[in-house]
Amino acid sequence: LCDGFMTGIATELYGLYDEMRPCLPAEMSYMIASGNGVRFNSSLKKRLERVFGVKILIPAHKEEGCFGALLYALTAAGVFGTLAEAQKLIKYE
Repeated sequence: LCDGFMTGIATELYGLYDEMRPCLPAEMSYMIASGNGVRFNSSLKKRLERVFGVKILIPAHKEEGCFGALLYALTAAGVFGTLAEAQKLIKYE
């Protein structure tokens, strides 16, 4: 049951990605996944890696949404010139 559930999650996400591929500038070489579902479930992480065919990176920062909002705020406040500069603060497990 769990195996089927995780396979369903991975294939559903891949289907959405596959629909967007014509709009993307290049093939992806890795994927960033966030949230406790993938952070605490190594089986799901492995399934996603297998379905997408790329390595999955998980941010080391546990509250990804909050951390992202902070990066936007720092950029808006002028601490960083661009969001790309602020994103360099992101570390991965």
